[in-house]
Amino acid sequence: MENGFELRVHEARGRVVAPFGRELTLESASATVRDDASGTRLHARLGTADGERLGALLTYAPRARESADANTDASAELGNTEPTDELDLLLHLDPIRARTLAESGLADWAEPLLGEVRGHVRLRGPPDRLALSGWVRTDGGGVAIDGTIASEGESSVALRTAGLQVDRAIDGAPSARVRGRVAFTLPPDADPRVLAELEPFRLGDLEVPATRVEGTLGDDAFFVDSARAAMGTSPRGRPRTIEARGRIGYDGSVDFHVDGEVGELADDPTLRALMPGLRADGRFEATL
Repeated sequence: MENGFELRVHEARGRVVAPFGRELTLESASATVRDDASGTRLHARLGTADGERLGALLTYAPRARESADANTDASAELGNTEPTDELDLLLHLDPIRARTLAESGLADWAEPLLGEVRGHVRLRGPPDRLALSGWVRTDGGGVAIDGTIASEGESSVALRTAGLQVDRAIDGAPSARVRGRVAFTLPPDADPRVLAELEPFRLGDLEVPATRVEGTLGDDAFFVDSARAAMGTSPRGRPRTIEARGRIGYDGSVDFHVDGEVGELADDPTLRALMPGLRADGRFEATL
């Protein structure tokens, strides 16, 4: 090409020794690198001897400075004063073991996951603020992913599922199949915040109603600031609600304060299982 730079790699093979904590084989790779606005395009396929497969498609397009200067007036009207590079990274997991993700150092969130993960994850946008999207299938069910990953400031990730058997997907989790959404807010200098909104589900012999939980992920426990379960209304039209706050240790320990508006809850199956023989009307408090 005239007055520019272009590098083409038609085929490459080799070994990848970092950052996955184990050796991966680079089965194939091709790339085009240019110094204009079309930027870089890379396609790679990696695998392991025991059947793990990872595909990556990367496009990195720097916005040409001369193009930005030529559109200064339009950029100013839109509030854009600097050229914005664009990155687009698409990962295909086909499959990857959760352990491999965790050992990579790039996905600490995967440490408690079990089994294999299949699906795709995409990061797209300016490198300092990438839009995250994807869908993965774990051994416990499918999960949709969306969020924003920021190099500075606050990041956020939300997970949605139409049915996840949590004990098959997360190490140490209780046996339950849940549906709903869990959102994580990740401040740069504070513990992650969690907001979970779950549809009714069974936990052992308990029938857990629709629940909203807010809290913080600490180093050794999940600190619940607010957990609220609405159980509809009593025959008298009074609300049936339970609220809780406390601490759930990652070692299984529980320290909870629970209170609620009873409103003729004696016929509710969840409270019947927790407090056999309940006959009351009004409020109650309990510590677990």
